[in-house]
Amino acid sequence: MARLYVKCDESWYDELNVISSYKESSVEKAILFHSKVVFPDYITIEFKQLITSHGLTSHCPDLALIKNDYSEWWLIEVELLKSDMEHMVSQVRTFTNAQINAFAIRDYMLKKGKEVDIVLNKDRLMEMLEDPPKVLVIADSPITDDYKQRIKSCGAQLCIFELYRNTNDSNAYRLVGDYPIAYEDESHCRWAETPESLVVVNPIVLGNIDGQSNIEVDHKGKLYTWMIKRKIRYTYIQCYGINPLTPDVNYVLLRTSEGKFYFKTN
Repeated sequence: MARLYVKCDESWYDELNVISSYKESSVEKAILFHSKVVFPDYITIEFKQLITSHGLTSHCPDLALIKNDYSEWWLIEVELLKSDMEHMVSQVRTFTNAQINAFAIRDYMLKKGKEVDIVLNKDRLMEMLEDPPKVLVIADSPITDDYKQRIKSCGAQLCIFELYRNTNDSNAYRLVGDYPIAYEDESHCRWAETPESLVVVNPIVLGNIDGQSNIEVDHKGKLYTWMIKRKIRYTYIQCYGINPLTPDVNYVLLRTSEGKFYFKTN
């Protein structure tokens, strides 16, 4: 059983799926409630509209994401580990091959937004819906490598949203995996001569952060501290401790609009 220690309230949190039982709707409500933190660059709405696909079973997703600038949208399927995984794969196939009725989905999004006092732009929704949705599966616990691969082979992304609770009935959450993040700047990184250092090819991604300052970079859901070293020719970042990145793999350093940093493989 995994546990989380939350320093601000000096409390241990236990996995909710071990100490209690809950329904899929509980996870959906938690995601909706914390959506501005989980998906800060997106509008999150409940989405139970039936999605069809030629030759495939029709399914309803659970949530939808609309990027704040209306440049993309996502269908979200929330799954519990105890759910039927084959059914989940069938849903993902349908959503990644969706036949979109833009007018019906636009009107549905406007309605669901209005229910929670979110005003959506009718015309920009129509422009957005000209492109197919991206698809995200959110599971409450890690799933097997086989199903991970099947989800990704369908063209969907997968992240884990774990629920925790302490003995004072307070909740905590852990998010790990692939999920939508809006990036403000990005830069290729290449390996330096020392194994714990990377050359940041486009230092603009670091903004106005001074040399010799530290940044925290998310890699596979864990934060690692890196020191910035600005030299005449190059800008380096050096990891404190053991470098978690894989040698000979190419990485991109990303910065969000909130100033958070992430690595992704290239």
